[in-house]
Amino acid sequence: MKKILAAALIALSTTASAGSLMENYGSANPPEGYARWCAENGSECDVNVRERRVIPMTEKLMRDMKYVDRSVNELIDYSTDMNQHGVEEYWSYPYLNEDGTLKGDCEDFAVMKRQFMVDRGYPHRAMRIAAVFAPNNEYHAVLVIRTTAGDYVLDMYEREKSKVLLWNKKPGYVWVKMESQEPNDKTWVSLGRKIVPR
Repeated sequence: MKKILAAALIALSTTASAGSLMENYGSANPPEGYARWCAENGSECDVNVRERRVIPMTEKLMRDMKYVDRSVNELIDYSTDMNQHGVEEYWSYPYLNEDGTLKGDCEDFAVMKRQFMVDRGYPHRAMRIAAVFAPNNEYHAVLVIRTTAGDYVLDMYEREKSKVLLWNKKPGYVWVKMESQEPNDKTWVSLGRKIVPR
């Protein structure tokens, strides 16, 4: 009986509450620029099946998410891919400017935040880049961290307040698609264009 109870508690501790993890609505095409990014940075797109899909929520994880979100938002100056690379969409790590400042757009913020979290020991597989329409109707990329308390979002648009919020607590966001968690799969998954009410 004790073993059954222990197994049930473990299962509960590793399963997110209903509605807090985004649903997968099948495959979706990756954003423009993602294929080149994967070709040049293979480990960024590879999925290690030995890693957790979902990270147990702890006070330390929340502190680390807030710290990384705030640090990267303060570290990088926003600049479009057109300004940096002369094209509409170019995935990369932030660009080091001649004056020593780092510049990048939304996906550059997201990949750097993920790397900072990986450096702190968190599993790459549980941290997925997602494409959304922001409240201003701009196509936008964010980092989603899948936890037992739900999908949390690290977003450059929260740089004034450095909030780390659940995906369904971001009013006006339309959730389009996200990197797959499956191995050998460079496709993305559809998020059903779920709209978070304003």
